[in-house]
Amino acid sequence: MGHDGCSTESVEEAEVVAREVDRMLGTDWTNQHGETRPLEAADIMVVAPYNDQVNLIGRTLFDRGLETSPWEPSTGFRARRRRWFSTR
Repeated sequence: MGHDGCSTESVEEAEVVAREVDRMLGTDWTNQHGETRPLEAADIMVVAPYNDQVNLIGRTLFDRGLETSPWEPSTGFRARRRRWFSTR
């Protein structure tokens, strides 16, 4: 995958993330209690290092019909319904 000129965002990487999310949705997931169910968008968190990349991934997923929510440092990992966040 080419990254020339992509210092804070990469369309190619965002597309790979979106394809992987699409591929995983609906597949069986087993929790720590042995209960199995289809994987949902709310179960997935995507981590990206730059705000520009976070925003691009969010737009790419939104364009594919998935709602995204940014992670805010004040909510931490307690906000279990969040799907992606940016590390600063």
